[in-house]
Amino acid sequence: MRVLISTWGSPLGWRRAKYRCADGEVVEGFTTLPCHRADRAIIVALDSAVYSQQRGGYNADAVECARAAGLEVELEGQAGGARIRPSGVRTYADWVEAAERYIKCVAERGGRRADVVVAPAQGRVGGFSYGNPLRSRDFLAAVLAKAYLMLEGSLGDVSAITLDVTHGINYMPGPCAGGR
Repeated sequence: MRVLISTWGSPLGWRRAKYRCADGEVVEGFTTLPCHRADRAIIVALDSAVYSQQRGGYNADAVECARAAGLEVELEGQAGGARIRPSGVRTYADWVEAAERYIKCVAERGGRRADVVVAPAQGRVGGFSYGNPLRSRDFLAAVLAKAYLMLEGSLGDVSAITLDVTHGINYMPGPCAGGR
């Protein structure tokens, strides 16, 4: 079994593009998911993805997924911008569930079904202060533990793991590489 692990930031601002896949195929879309011939996909996204603002155009698929996930959506017209945020969230577990629903929907609209690991954001994003500072190894441990639980029954069948940081390179490699 081939597993894809893909790191994602906020899909709200992603534009359609042409991606040249490793096998030479060119696909058009707003994610690289269709390029991968994996049997299973896991997306690692930050909990802050559900509180996002995009100026100067936005990803209409992400907006529809935000609505489907129960997030509040404010639009300024297609050429304008968009803002999404949680609605009716009472607990952190509710916040994480909203993020899972949102990212799963975006993945499906982007070309494939995927499991989602919602990881804790750090610092200040969109007017919120996220969590206590986590050491990189603690962030990595949390992400790996969640991914392990998703694959637990089939770990012996894993023949390859591909890491795609196309949509999450700005925040993910440092923590996942154990950097400080």
